[in-house]
Amino acid sequence: MTKEELNQPESDQDFYVLVFTGGSFYIFRNYLRNILE
Repeated sequence: MTKEELNQPESDQDFYVLVFTGGSFYIFRNYLRNILE
């Protein structure tokens, strides 16, 4: 992402970023759990 995109005060963009990072963390956590077991 460019600085112009990061500086845009868009609530929708912040929402999608939270959903994307949250989903990625959830998948990554389950992935590690499957490896450790």
